[in-house]
Amino acid sequence: MNHVRKYLAVTMLVLVSILTSGCASTLPVLSASSTAFNLGTMVYQSIENAKILIRTSDGVTKEYLRNIKSIAVFIGQESRIEPCGRIGNVEAVFGDNLGMQLARKGFRVYDANDIEAVDEKPRIRTDYHTEEMLRISTLLGAQAIISGRVVAGKTSSVLGIRKQKTVVHSASLTLTEIDPRRTLMTIDIGYKNGQRPYVAAEGLAMIIQAKLDNPDAAIQELLKKERDASPNSLRGIFGQWHHPGEFPVSVVGGNHS
Repeated sequence: MNHVRKYLAVTMLVLVSILTSGCASTLPVLSASSTAFNLGTMVYQSIENAKILIRTSDGVTKEYLRNIKSIAVFIGQESRIEPCGRIGNVEAVFGDNLGMQLARKGFRVYDANDIEAVDEKPRIRTDYHTEEMLRISTLLGAQAIISGRVVAGKTSSVLGIRKQKTVVHSASLTLTEIDPRRTLMTIDIGYKNGQRPYVAAEGLAMIIQAKLDNPDAAIQELLKKERDASPNSLRGIFGQWHHPGEFPVSVVGGNHS
C-alpha cells in the first residue's frame, strides 16, 4: 500500500507540474472543459458575464441604423506560420465567423474572399488602412465597415492534460459608415472567462443586430428578458438561432474554427 500511495503522490505532482508549466507567455487561464454546455448556452453566458461598452455617435437615429443591410468585414489577416492562412490567425477566425453569423441574420456581408477579389493588390498579411477599406467597400457596394482588434490567449482544460485552446479575452469593434464617412458605433467587450472565437463572434453578431435594430437597447436587459422567456434558447429578441445539432460556422476556406 505504501508503494501505491507514493506512486499516486508522484503522479499527482507530475500532473500539476505539467499543467502549470510553459504557459506564462500566452495570457493563460485554467478552466473546466466546456463540452458539457451546448453552444447556445455558451454564447448566452459569454455576453451575460462580459463587460460591454457600446457608444453610438450623436445624431444617428434608429431609423437610419435599421437601413444598414450590407457590411464589409475587415478583421484579421493571414498567418505566416503554421497553420498558414486565415485559419492560423485568431483575429481572422473571429472575423470570418462574425461575418458568417451576420449573414445568417439577414445582412449582406462582404468577407475576405470578396475583398481579395476586387482589390488589385490584396493586403492578405497586413492590415488595411481606413482609406483602403473605404475604397474597397465602395467597390463592393457595402453601406458600412466593421473593423477591429481581438486580444487572445491560451486556456488549458483540467480534464484534458496540456490540451490548450485559443480563446478571445476581449474585442474592440468599430462600425463605420462609408458615405458619408463617419463612425456609427463602437463596441468594446471584455470576457470574464476567455471565449472560443466562434462563440465570441456569435455573441457579438447578436449585439450588433440588436443595436442596429435599436441603438437605445440595453443588451443586458434584453438578455434577461430572453432568459426569462426561454432559458435554453436565444430565439426571438436576437434573431433566429442555430438548427439543432448544427456545428459552429466555418472559417473562410472551409476549416472549422
